[in-house]
Amino acid sequence: MAGVPPLLGFASKEMIFTGLLEAGAGDAAATAGGWLLMLAAAGASVLTVVYCVRIVFGAFIDGPRPGDQAQLPPADRLGHEDPVMVVCAAAPILASVPLAFLLDPFAAIADPALAAVMGEPEAHAHLALFHGLNAELAASAVLLAVGAVLCASRRLRTAVFAFFARAQFPVSGAQVLGGVAKGLAVAGRAMDRALGTERSAPHVAANLSLLTAVMGGGILAILAGPSLPPAVQGLSRPIDGVLLALIAFAVLAVCLSRSRLTAVVALSAVGILATVQIMALGAPDVTLTQLLVEAMTIIVFMLVLQKLPRTFWRYPKAGQVRRAVFALAVGAAMGGTVWAVSGRRGRSDLAMYYLDHAPQISGGKNIVNTILVEFRALDTLGELSVLGMAGIAIVAVMSSVRDRYIDPPASQVREVPHRPWLGLRPPGTSAYRAVTQSWPNVVALQLMVRVVGPLLAIVSAVVFWRGHNEPGGGFIAALIGSAIVGLLYMSTSKDRPIGPPRAPLYLIGGGIGLAVLTGLLGLVLTGSFLGPKHAEFLHQHWTTSMIFDAGVYMAVLGLILVSFNLLGTSDSAFTPAGDDVLQDGRMQRDVPSIPRTRERTDEMLYGELPGPLDLTRGQRPGREGLAARAEHEPTRLSMTSRHTSRGEQPKERGE
Repeated sequence: MAGVPPLLGFASKEMIFTGLLEAGAGDAAATAGGWLLMLAAAGASVLTVVYCVRIVFGAFIDGPRPGDQAQLPPADRLGHEDPVMVVCAAAPILASVPLAFLLDPFAAIADPALAAVMGEPEAHAHLALFHGLNAELAASAVLLAVGAVLCASRRLRTAVFAFFARAQFPVSGAQVLGGVAKGLAVAGRAMDRALGTERSAPHVAANLSLLTAVMGGGILAILAGPSLPPAVQGLSRPIDGVLLALIAFAVLAVCLSRSRLTAVVALSAVGILATVQIMALGAPDVTLTQLLVEAMTIIVFMLVLQKLPRTFWRYPKAGQVRRAVFALAVGAAMGGTVWAVSGRRGRSDLAMYYLDHAPQISGGKNIVNTILVEFRALDTLGELSVLGMAGIAIVAVMSSVRDRYIDPPASQVREVPHRPWLGLRPPGTSAYRAVTQSWPNVVALQLMVRVVGPLLAIVSAVVFWRGHNEPGGGFIAALIGSAIVGLLYMSTSKDRPIGPPRAPLYLIGGGIGLAVLTGLLGLVLTGSFLGPKHAEFLHQHWTTSMIFDAGVYMAVLGLILVSFNLLGTSDSAFTPAGDDVLQDGRMQRDVPSIPRTRERTDEMLYGELPGPLDLTRGQRPGREGLAARAEHEPTRLSMTSRHTSRGEQPKERGE
């Protein structure tokens, strides 16, 4: 800190002096300004020298006055009496002395960084212990001379230290830090009052407000500044306007609907229309992904809806108006940002590189898939890990909520008061059974799954195999395979999980592990983590990225299984052995008959259980808590089944 040669502080101090002088290079006024800056820095360095001298001499040389020495405790006399303390303090300083003579290696590291920051390839740090006779060296000599004078006279040192002790600011550093701490505490309490809630609305509103301010301010700055580049010609077509109008109508239906079911249907329409828009832009891979993700997401939405009231609650009109204004502001900011930054340049150099060289490098014609699993496979691995952790997070959250809270009886779910708009036919009719019982509605779907399921499995395998050259790949193939899971789930007359209890976690962990092993295999074969290895065998092009794609397939399928098996548990867990009772337009169920959400979550972790564990996160069941597999087998149906027309529920296997 004092800049005493031959220490590194001396070299860095002279570089600061040189930078200040060079900053003033130019006319006479600028040169005078540079000299003033250098002299000010030299004066500040004098204070640094004085401060360092005070620390060193006060700790190891001056010490207390002779009359006070005997009165000090041994801990305070140790620095002045024991030479070990002096040696320990001097050792790091002495160890750093050779570093000042090794500045050339430091320059080899600093020069490229300096050139990158300044944008000048010839930029150099000029690290050296001696630059010749110059003004910087003279300033350093004056500083060291002042320090030597202070070191030579104890009386002078004492006078200087006493002067600086009296020259105090009206506010101490501790008071400044205390004021900052109090201000932060006040701001924290205010933030806690605004956002200290489990409701998501305040948190989302805060984030959207900040985003709107940033994006809206940016758009205004762009419009006030230089004009925007012209948009690329030929990007807009008449179909875009039609889709925009339909999407706007669907969004309006989502916002104005009081029925949750209607809102979900309208939201699915938004996704389907967006899929049509993507297809119109000529992106089949993204179209397939969007369509399948939309289908799986809507199914999950419908599964979650059964735990919620059928309609939204009414809110005061003033609050609704504020929300509408806020939504319009957010939409205007986002829409303006998209308009300003999209469609105003041609293809980038990177895009042209992929188009020109990706097929030759990867051996595949589907550039989208080869980019995902080869060129940016590390990014895809990170996204795959996040996707897998989403499934693990669902299990973790569900396992932290006790059973009586996560699956309350249907009678305890608050409903918005309303009058039924449709009356039911009397008991014994097909219409009555279609509403009050689930099994008559799924007979046809169960028969369809027998035919469609194998076809979807074949399509999934083909899409996975062709992904390197045609639209497809592991992610899209996994979504097609997940459609089988969705059909199986919707075709069950009783709410039951699909597959073994632990299969979803095994698929997620195995998929991510397989992807990581693919990276290690690339490291061994190509010297690069996730680097693909290509080969020709049986007139087919083979690549290790297909193993990576298989890991993606497994993890996506595991996430879908977790979502369906846990989020899809309905209050049919309370279905009694007899017919359901319909009262006030809602099913009344009291007798638990099949596993519920918490029990399914526990079974994913520990295997088959006789019931939900009354435990919280991190606790394991004892041996007495484990049970054999329940004897719930799927229903046997055939093409000649007439259960719906006769009103007889089919028997379970083994009955």
